[in-house]
Amino acid sequence: MTRHITTGEERFKHLIDSSGKMLLLDKLLEKFKRENKKVLIFSQFTHMLMILEDYLQSRNLRFEKIDGSI
Repeated sequence: MTRHITTGEERFKHLIDSSGKMLLLDKLLEKFKRENKKVLIFSQFTHMLMILEDYLQSRNLRFEKIDGSI
């Protein structure tokens, strides 16, 4: 039986737990925020930028998104 994700919190947890890269990114961004550092993330894939945007909004992190639509 497949379990359906119902809450935003569950969706967010699933987003991070579904990928080793997202787990690493989550830990690194937490560390960099504590150290008051800025981070540049580059991707050629607009879909990946949308996923990162959801992630950053869920973590209440400030970000600027620069893509072809800007």
